[in-house]
Amino acid sequence: MNDSSMSMRETVRVSKYDPRGAAGWLLALMWPVIGLGFLLAMWSVDDIAHGSVGLIFGYGALVLASFGMCLYTLHSFRLMGYSVLVPEIVEEHQGVRLVADRSFDPLLSFIMFWLLCASAAFGPLLIMIRAEGEAGDLPITHVALALLLAVALVCIIRGTHYAWMRHRRRRFPGDIELTPHGIRQRVADRVVEVSWEEINTWVGGRRSNMGEFTDLWGAISTKQICRFRNREPKLYSRERPQNFGILMTPVADIDAMHAFIRTAWIDPAWARALLSSPGRVGLLANILSAPHLQDPSS
Repeated sequence: MNDSSMSMRETVRVSKYDPRGAAGWLLALMWPVIGLGFLLAMWSVDDIAHGSVGLIFGYGALVLASFGMCLYTLHSFRLMGYSVLVPEIVEEHQGVRLVADRSFDPLLSFIMFWLLCASAAFGPLLIMIRAEGEAGDLPITHVALALLLAVALVCIIRGTHYAWMRHRRRRFPGDIELTPHGIRQRVADRVVEVSWEEINTWVGGRRSNMGEFTDLWGAISTKQICRFRNREPKLYSRERPQNFGILMTPVADIDAMHAFIRTAWIDPAWARALLSSPGRVGLLANILSAPHLQDPSS
């Protein structure tokens, strides 16, 4: 890093989305082909054009679900290829804050998935209501209608739940605060706060099916490390082993961030000196960038 970068007070994030590739596009386009193929097949069997409103809406819901699955698949592949090359770092009074990328939106995929499942359940439900009127009161039809209605309601509830989580996550996407004392992160309503000296082991890593990577660590502390945002941390009469996770994907390069936490755990004095120095933003920008972007002269 040169002298000008050492005097920086903040950096600009650089991120990328890897191309989806032919396999991703083929998988995504498969869904509308299936939906339209099903509609054309049923058009020749059932008189959809002259059917009831419920029948038209039923088949329409199934086709809508197939096109929605196409968008869901494309969005999911895009998320799984996301990475931060250079983190956005803002100098604070003590230490720095790594700003999470709010455009990284994995919960939108869960909302789409559950609402599309609800649409796929409502489709047969509306079609069977028409069929029930023609076939009479058959017990098996009533059971099937009840099951489809239950599935649709569960999917709507799950979609609403993820929508609320996304609302909270958009407000608090996972900024990481690095201070001479330790590390703090808030993701939605979950807060993690631990000092460098309290960390004692690396537990592993966890990657979600939407591409989010969480680095898992162990610590020994007399204070509760993980808590809800509206609660004060519990104080224990003696030290307790605890596990905690740091969400990394929308914040910084995963390998670089893991290496930084490991070094700070092994040598807390190094972390205190680095995070107290006037040029800490420039130094951290080089340390936490993707390895192939780091300045070898620093």
